[in-house]
Amino acid sequence: MAVRIIVTMDAVPGKRDVLAEAFSAICPEVEEEPGCQQYEIHQSLAHPNRLVLLEKWDDEASLKVHQGRMNERRANGFNADAYRADRKVERFVD
Repeated sequence: MAVRIIVTMDAVPGKRDVLAEAFSAICPEVEEEPGCQQYEIHQSLAHPNRLVLLEKWDDEASLKVHQGRMNERRANGFNADAYRADRKVERFVD
């Protein structure tokens, strides 16, 4: 069963572009991961400092592998948390 993840992020004031670029930079790489059907970052029209990350994975197993790779990215310097004031993660199934 496919798993959809929607991550809503509010950027620290003045850091929206940096936060968006951090995710935009890894999107092509993540989209090549096994089981990834979608990995895209978008900006809200109603709330300029808000971004949403849309993810879709074939199943829980491919999502779990991705989460491990994100931990590796963090260990190697990927630090989106420094630019986020708030984050909400929601999980859905298709």
